Amino acid sequence: MEKTYIVTLAKKDDLEGFYSDMESNGFRIAFKRPLSRNTHYYMTKEQAETLRNDPRVISVELPLEERGIVAKPCNYSSYTLSGNFTKSGSNLSAAAALRQWGHLHVAGDETQRRKGTWGTGSTLNVSDSVSVFNDATNVDVVICDDPVATDPEEYYSLTTASTRFIEYDWYTQLNTYVSSLDTDGETLPTPPYANYFTNNNNTESHGTHVAGTAVGAYYGWARNANLYSFQVLNNTSGTGTAAPSELQFDYLRAFHRYKPVNSTTGKRNPTITNHSWSYSYDLEQIFGYTTSVPLADIDNIVFNGVTYSSSNPGPSGWTLNGIETDFGFRSDYLKVPARVASIDADIEDAIDDGVVIIAAAANDNYYIERDTTGASYNSSVSIDNGAGTSFTIPIHRGPTPGATKGVICVGAINTDTDFRRAPYTNYGPRIDVFAPGTLIHSAYNSDGTVDEKYEDLANATYNNYFYSISGTSMASPQVCGVIACVASGNDRFTQGDAITFIQKFSRTGDMTFDSGDGSFADPTAQKNSPNRELKCTAPRSTGQSDPSVVGRRESDITDTGNRQVYPRTKTLYS
Repeated sequence: MEKTYIVTLAKKDDLEGFYSDMESNGFRIAFKRPLSRNTHYYMTKEQAETLRNDPRVISVELPLEERGIVAKPCNYSSYTLSGNFTKSGSNLSAAAALRQWGHLHVAGDETQRRKGTWGTGSTLNVSDSVSVFNDATNVDVVICDDPVATDPEEYYSLTTASTRFIEYDWYTQLNTYVSSLDTDGETLPTPPYANYFTNNNNTESHGTHVAGTAVGAYYGWARNANLYSFQVLNNTSGTGTAAPSELQFDYLRAFHRYKPVNSTTGKRNPTITNHSWSYSYDLEQIFGYTTSVPLADIDNIVFNGVTYSSSNPGPSGWTLNGIETDFGFRSDYLKVPARVASIDADIEDAIDDGVVIIAAAANDNYYIERDTTGASYNSSVSIDNGAGTSFTIPIHRGPTPGATKGVICVGAINTDTDFRRAPYTNYGPRIDVFAPGTLIHSAYNSDGTVDEKYEDLANATYNNYFYSISGTSMASPQVCGVIACVASGNDRFTQGDAITFIQKFSRTGDMTFDSGDGSFADPTAQKNSPNRELKCTAPRSTGQSDPSVVGRRESDITDTGNRQVYPRTKTLYS
């Protein structure tokens, strides 16, 4: 029986020859995408298996929904404790007194960061001042998430008093560039793009909270950036409709390529995108589990090239706890990080086009390798539920988009006084940088059951609310906002520039790891994670970015020379 398969090529240059070969061999195109190395073809399972052997082909995959892979936001949970710069998670009506602690932790000096005295089990709120360089003028920040509320005063400019939120019509403006080159019957989203809601009408809060941290005037970093919202997540409340999964990065590429030239600078603005979401294998959807994976259903674990099972257990024994300790498979967590090769290819091409991509590492507490050279990159768990469903799932490759090659992958720092990684964050060598992610104050929706109206901005015309939530979703926009500030004032800014900033100017060696036994079951385990924290600093450097490092990984970058021009320091808080 024929189904639609997504064929991903390794090289763009092979596309035309591949199209011709596939047509000669009688394959019918389901959808031909002009900006992508992915083409959708009708074929049988047997044809797909054969096509995977073509040296030009990276992958031949069924669509996401047919593989039990879903996109989920990377927030973790919400807290109510008590709270100037606060680690308390307090949600009191006196919100004017509260600043999200990431500002002081990232932009403060070592004394201001108060290691050992500020955090869980100690002082939760401190009064201080901190300066932040730049404000991201003439930078476009795209929050790829659920809908960002259009009207919070967080998104108004402090210099012009006008909103920085741009209700961009993604489909009317870009369908021409994203649509198929062939008349193949594929239906693109119908213009206009209508996923815009005021705070009172937006039932979702995740995207609004993320945007507040990245670009908010009170809670954010890039307080003069242009703000765009692009919906990539569907939600249970039905607010808005996500762009098709396989086209999301096509739209971002088209936006970056074809946006108008800024009349002030004579250039197109840099495009900085935040992705506080990830793909995962949904074990509830695939197997029907509701709480955990039974030990009896785990056939085997492949780890570092060795197959383990009940007859060949690991050092800690063939129990659910032993399997987690030795191999890092969490039976009680029904979402396993998932890589999607076709979307990985689109992301890599977006980076090549100049789109800057920052993403959450996700909240699965899974170890993730940097790339295929890692010893446990091909580790997997084989599950059979005894009812006709069996599946082998990779467990240490991390999720798309966070673990995709070239993406800045952000893990979360907890509120502990000794700067530990958050117990929920994914970790390991694939993480590029850790940033504050637990109990982050930011903008929220108007659900009166959990939120209080904040009064940090006096204008009562707009619906301003706040709440504290936690996750790598909250850590990623810290990095996004700082990178947008770095991009401000630069004619050209790429992923290579962003990676270089993270590698050269982050704090190193100041996090605390391995407070337990250092195993996969230790929520403080380092396991080759970088001891690197986001730092907001304005290097006194000259020269432009080196184009040879666009989208390249840390191990590929050997040049230690200066790369970036940073305009004057601006005071953000006092």
